[in-house]
Amino acid sequence: MRSRVAWFVATALVCVATIGYLSAVRPRGKVGDARSDGVHYYRLAAQFHAGTTPTERVSLCYRIGIPFAVAWLAKALRIPIESAWALMNYLACAIFLSAFFVFALRFVEPPLAFLGTILFLLPYHVFVFLLCDHPFHVDLWFFALEAIGLLLISARRARTRRVLVALGALALLGGLIRESTLMIPACLLLAS
Repeated sequence: MRSRVAWFVATALVCVATIGYLSAVRPRGKVGDARSDGVHYYRLAAQFHAGTTPTERVSLCYRIGIPFAVAWLAKALRIPIESAWALMNYLACAIFLSAFFVFALRFVEPPLAFLGTILFLLPYHVFVFLLCDHPFHVDLWFFALEAIGLLLISARRARTRRVLVALGALALLGGLIRESTLMIPACLLLAS
């Protein structure tokens, strides 16, 4: 058990250092052109923050979970929406990488789980793109919820009431963030 905790701490430190380095050397993305989904998510957060009724285009109006949480965090901490969004993105990265590491430990030894988790940081379109270049998206939270769903589905007792309720809550919450999260309960049916 101590070995697994040590590997988890090592993984967390490397992830924090890598994400911190990327955030320091890459300029933070700005709200870009109107064709980007991030512009609409940012506008939703700004509308929630201002207390007005959201008026964004229909295809993105139901993905209100993260823009609402960002607006709430910005008000609660009295920080700009951009800073609140960055905090939410870092939290999503931490949840995803932690859940993936714990999931991988169920199948491989700690050094391989460490390596697999670190390899998730390398592709441009996963963390660099969403943290630095286009930070106003909900995809990082989708990844985090999917990783938690993997943990729940791979549990030894995946059919217990507690796990099924947790999967239902995850799907309900995830439906407000990104509709693809509704795949998680379907995956449990396919996994058995």
